[in-house]
Amino acid sequence: MPVNFRIRGGAGLLLRSLGDTEFNAELERLFRELFHLLTTAPADAPHSAAYVSYHISSEFMRSSNWSEQADAAQGLTALLQRLYNEPGIIAGLQAARREQSLAVLLRVYNIHHALIMSGLRSDHGPQRLDPSDALRLLRIAVTAAWGPWRASIELRGSITRYHRARLHDPGTGVQAIIGWQRGRNPPVQLRAATFNMQGTSATQTDKFRAHLLHRIRQHHVIALQEAGAPPISARHEAQLSVSDQFGGAHEVNRWRWEVGTSGRPENYMLYYLEVGRQRVRVAMMVNSDVSVTGVTVIADGAQSPSGLLSPRPVLGLRIRLPGMRTDMTVYSFHAISGGGPNSPRVLREVVWHTDTPFILLGDFNRDPREPTPEHPESRNWIAPQGIAELVLAQGPTHPSNRPVSMLNYSLTSDLAQVPEPGQVLDLMDSDHRMVSFNFMLSD
Repeated sequence: MPVNFRIRGGAGLLLRSLGDTEFNAELERLFRELFHLLTTAPADAPHSAAYVSYHISSEFMRSSNWSEQADAAQGLTALLQRLYNEPGIIAGLQAARREQSLAVLLRVYNIHHALIMSGLRSDHGPQRLDPSDALRLLRIAVTAAWGPWRASIELRGSITRYHRARLHDPGTGVQAIIGWQRGRNPPVQLRAATFNMQGTSATQTDKFRAHLLHRIRQHHVIALQEAGAPPISARHEAQLSVSDQFGGAHEVNRWRWEVGTSGRPENYMLYYLEVGRQRVRVAMMVNSDVSVTGVTVIADGAQSPSGLLSPRPVLGLRIRLPGMRTDMTVYSFHAISGGGPNSPRVLREVVWHTDTPFILLGDFNRDPREPTPEHPESRNWIAPQGIAELVLAQGPTHPSNRPVSMLNYSLTSDLAQVPEPGQVLDLMDSDHRMVSFNFMLSD
């Protein structure tokens, strides 16, 4: 179900401009309304909780406002300390299905943990905040609702991985898994690339043949931005409706591109996410030796009731390579122009709503390298620190002729090994260079 309209309206009142007293009052009003949904409209509660965490992330988390985030974290800690000890709140958790209530608790945990981790970087953060508070309060709520917390929460890996939280059903009932443990099986190589095509039309099949065909032969997956139209020779296979983390539906079209001969067939799959503007579609190109087990869309905000277009969503494919027993997810992302201001919040959404190891490829429209006199605005923008691994390109990627800025690169989580920087490929018919990566996966 989509985001509850009262939750959406209440979140809109929670603004950075509020004073401490007003902020804490609006925060309590919003969270009480959220937990009340579990008794009145439980199917709406998980998507509504996802929107609450998204709004707080978007409104209050900036690259260096650590003191402000510490204030928000402290206020949220005090509020949850009260709410999770109230019989009415616990009764609401018990009234809904466990997976619905756990989903709400995990979304609250996500934003609480993120604010604490960033707030700890402020001058007085270590004196004001406890890094274990998000998990401690989650345990309190779970224990009050369903008994010993170990029956409902499984901890995996080190505490540095506790930003990963997901639901899992091992066959004995739904559990929350906090953290991640890297696989121990022999690693499998995934060859992936990212390319901003600068738009194509149906008549520009030559761009696919001239630039992408020989590249996809060398890669398992290519993430495309400004993908325009598929090759005119591609055959449409399916129109998929994919729900995002807020319950909004998105159209994804699957195409098959057959370019070989009867004696030596070559088949590639193309997945296109419709974003309302054909030229700037986000897409994925997949080699035939990759099994696609699912399609994912991560939205940058809930869809507007008025139909206004929101920033481009992220297109993801759950894939499995030969030699792997479990899935991983590869994403294609195109950030807002003018410095990619939505990149940090979109990364957090990907982390919070992906239940596999992942690779986020794309055009981030911001340079992640250390600042220099020539590029004083560039910097590592990942927040909180450590929620993903930044994998740079070997050099600048934009503009394609004499590039100076690094806008095309990748972010990963929970791979078998730390990847080497991506190779910047030769000039092609675009204003961006393609970047090629070798990733090592294990399960």
